[in-house]
Amino acid sequence: MIIRNARIFTNDADNHYYETGFIQIQDGLITQVGAGEGPADPEVIDAKGKIMLPGLINLHNHIYSALSRGVYLPKHNPNNFLEILEGMWWNLDRNLDNPLVALSARATYYECIKNGVTTIFDHHASFSDVLGSLETIAKESRQAGMRSCLCFEVTDRYGKDKSKQSIDENLQFIEEVRQDGRDDLRALFGLHASFTLDDETLADISRRLPEEVGTHFHLSEGIDDEIHAQELGTTPLRRLIEHGLVKPNSLAIHGIHLGDDDFSLLKDTGAAVIHNPQSNMGNAVGYCPVLKFLGHDIPVGLGTDGYTQDMIETARIAALMMRHENKNPRTGWVEPYDMLLQTNAELATKHFGLTLGRLEAGAGADLILLDYVPYTPFGGDNLSGHLHFGMNGAMVSDTMAKGQWLMRDRQVLTIDEADLVAEASAAAEGLWEEMKK
Repeated sequence: MIIRNARIFTNDADNHYYETGFIQIQDGLITQVGAGEGPADPEVIDAKGKIMLPGLINLHNHIYSALSRGVYLPKHNPNNFLEILEGMWWNLDRNLDNPLVALSARATYYECIKNGVTTIFDHHASFSDVLGSLETIAKESRQAGMRSCLCFEVTDRYGKDKSKQSIDENLQFIEEVRQDGRDDLRALFGLHASFTLDDETLADISRRLPEEVGTHFHLSEGIDDEIHAQELGTTPLRRLIEHGLVKPNSLAIHGIHLGDDDFSLLKDTGAAVIHNPQSNMGNAVGYCPVLKFLGHDIPVGLGTDGYTQDMIETARIAALMMRHENKNPRTGWVEPYDMLLQTNAELATKHFGLTLGRLEAGAGADLILLDYVPYTPFGGDNLSGHLHFGMNGAMVSDTMAKGQWLMRDRQVLTIDEADLVAEASAAAEGLWEEMKK
């Protein structure tokens, strides 16, 4: 297949931009990209001058939250983050079984495709059905045509039986992915947060977790994590490090309430931080000190925490939040868009073992086309300005992953919209009634 007549932003090492370019794809990989029409090919697609970007990547998602949209819980009137967790999200996750998980995944993947997201890193929780839940999501991921790195959050908040099941679910899925060997599924080991895990559970995880497997965990999102650790004479980060659970391929989510010593500790682990700006504002938990992490040479990627699947909008919010929090209008023009396009690509490539987030020979054929018509000069040197002031996920008209079209002319091809709406709406009504009890 060859796609011609596209305005291609490659996001490669040299930041190539082709005003009128082509991209050739074979067996799920990009074989050529460049200016002009390119070589002859039996299948030629005219992009009609649309802008082409690499498929977008979300480094922290919560599939399990999908069916909560619009729910009203009369008894839920939270005053702080812990009450938000207890009244909404823990209420939700303890009522999810595998059929509801499947619908949550299908709805999330549908919205990802619509917004040009082709790879997600998901942190899952469903305590009515722990075992088999990750395989349930994996099946939906493959049906949708996506790439997914999955984990199940281990916590002691529901007792030891559930925490042991959660450990088993992670380890079983890690082994299943290893045996599967394909490049569209990966696994990390999920931890909720230090304040809902006791030392016995952390020691058990440390003993059983393969050395090469990284962790995906919430770090110092709310002040409760800090208070709990202080009572133990430590910090959340130091506690997890002492148990050997923060590794070079770990993802530390949020990182809002860190002590001064934590930055150098985190740097030494080689782990990355994932910033989730809308969620942090929505939960009123504080601000991830992105510039301070970058100043310590700690990679900072971008996620949504399930808040949205529009990664372009997420980068814009991250930029505005950075300027507001630092009271400096010079910040935020580059960093959030580097997080979206560079760091997210680097971390996804590291975990999947395949070049992602770049349009270059040998990379996975994940790309999107956008109906954005710039009426000012546009190129590789000012893409961030157009992303910030002009573009959003709703402009994505076509989405491809693994060399297969997932959406053409805004019609999702791998998920039936009518069936999804009917099934998810009915399921959500029943779920909400359970949550109100």
